[in-house]
Amino acid sequence: MKKVVVLLLLFPLATFAQKFNAGIRAGIVASQVDGDTYEGFDKAGVIAGLYVSRSFSDKFSLQLEMDYIQKGSRMPVDDLNNYYLMRLSYLEVPLLLQWHVSNSFTLFGGPSYGVLIASHEENQLGDLTYMPAFKKYEIAARFGLSYKLSEKWTTDIRYCGSMSTIRPSPAGYTPSYFENGQFNRLIEIGLSLAF
Repeated sequence: MKKVVVLLLLFPLATFAQKFNAGIRAGIVASQVDGDTYEGFDKAGVIAGLYVSRSFSDKFSLQLEMDYIQKGSRMPVDDLNNYYLMRLSYLEVPLLLQWHVSNSFTLFGGPSYGVLIASHEENQLGDLTYMPAFKKYEIAARFGLSYKLSEKWTTDIRYCGSMSTIRPSPAGYTPSYFENGQFNRLIEIGLSLAF
């Protein structure tokens, strides 16, 4: 798997060697986990990282990122003081094809490869150490829309979903694909600054 990450990093960077743009991106994340029996994008998190991009024409470019991102799930405290919290931290490498619809708007999408660097799960009774282990790697897809605020600043909104399970279903009952395990789902709102 490490070879896949190296190839994802080196191949696009080699093609960007002649002319590229670079910058930083940060934002907020609202996430949930399909298959955990809780609903809603109730878990807040952050995303921060670097990007490089290269235009291939007036309309298309390719952007490679390296991001730290917080994902997970949360059930707020109810009337009986029950709650649930899942925290997942990833290093993620998205590769995004961008279509510049106009001077201001860009549509984009592509795959991403994530490495889990930390996880924690708890409820009102304490840490949940008996649950199935999370997978170390995640393949996801993301798409979104960005708006250019100025020559240097851009804002965007993205949707991201796991293509591979992040762990087996804790219940062990798998009647359909989406109940075959747990999947990250998140909405990101970000702000980018070009160097």
